[in-house]
Amino acid sequence: MAEIQKIRKLEGINLYPQISNEKTYYTSSLKNPSCSKRTRISLDGLNGITNSTYRIQKRKLTEQDPEPNSRVNLGITSNLSITDPFPCPHSRKIGEFEKLSKIGEGTFGMVYKARDKSTGELVALKMLKPNIVNQTKNPRWRREIDILTSCRNPSIMELKEVLFTPNGCDKSIYLVMEYIEKDLHGVMQKRWSPFMETEVKFFMRQLLSGVKYLHDRNILHRDLKPSNILVHDNNTLKICDFGSSRVIESGPYTQPVVSQWYRAPELLRGSRKYTTAIDIWSLGCIMAELLSKEVLFRGSTEIDQLKKIHEVIARHGACNGLRKMFPVTGFSGRPTLSSSGFDLLRGLLSYEPGKRLTADAALRHPWFDEAPSSPVPVGVFSSYYVPDINKKFVM
Repeated sequence: MAEIQKIRKLEGINLYPQISNEKTYYTSSLKNPSCSKRTRISLDGLNGITNSTYRIQKRKLTEQDPEPNSRVNLGITSNLSITDPFPCPHSRKIGEFEKLSKIGEGTFGMVYKARDKSTGELVALKMLKPNIVNQTKNPRWRREIDILTSCRNPSIMELKEVLFTPNGCDKSIYLVMEYIEKDLHGVMQKRWSPFMETEVKFFMRQLLSGVKYLHDRNILHRDLKPSNILVHDNNTLKICDFGSSRVIESGPYTQPVVSQWYRAPELLRGSRKYTTAIDIWSLGCIMAELLSKEVLFRGSTEIDQLKKIHEVIARHGACNGLRKMFPVTGFSGRPTLSSSGFDLLRGLLSYEPGKRLTADAALRHPWFDEAPSSPVPVGVFSSYYVPDINKKFVM
């Protein structure tokens, strides 16, 4: 019971108290109407929670409804339908594509590099396993098709066709997508140094534009990370892997979602009622990683992940803890970031989801108009890159 209370206390932490020498923070009565006064607690209480207890007990927490004044409207639903048993069948046959090599394999199926025999165009061919297709109680693959067929944006991976191949009682579905060899994770691993702030600005504008497009259509991506961002040779970025995506509804949603290092604190606390703010947190982590070439919060477990976030964002306050990692000047050896750029990063990584910037607000941030704002020169991603053929794709 004591462990449950320690985790519950995290729900009401005020991240911006008056500066004090005491290492204590306060629960807010606004987050818990039953509290008649502010209760002093210590973040050191996290140290008493074991990983096993955390995993078991975090799902028992009382869910909080989204704040009524939150910037995200959670009540809008989409017209996307997943009722058709096999959506978007196409007249073309799988034999019209030549499989060249296997790119990866995941839970839902396999991905191949292939060539369209009629045009010679290279494509990525994602085959959904028959046993997955036949599982009517698992709509994830249907959601992915519905979302991809409804999205047309320069920053979103293009779904070209959907092929339906009946095979007796077994049915296979192939997603024909544009083929892009590189992903952002692999590109960063090949570089000797982090990106410059001008380059990061160029990339973040693209990512925020793509996420704004999704959020405007009431779509949560739920797994934004560098390996799910493809990189064209012309330096344009494409958001991919919509296997975890879903349309915004009233909840509750699946938990956990989002890869651990890019997971928002409300998800780590076990919330199943969350908003588009979880994608914004992931973008903040990606921005920091572009600047430093290091994962911002590299937790070994979920509770360790939450501790690391608290150490930087909560214990010292974002202005202090995060600023130490990204100073204005370069004398410390850390990657530098202008005052305006840091203000954007802090807005993306606000601990409270209701205080996080929306994608639209982030795109209008003064940092993007701040000099230098010239496009990234051709060749930033031109270094030779060979993808890992043993990579496990999340599908």
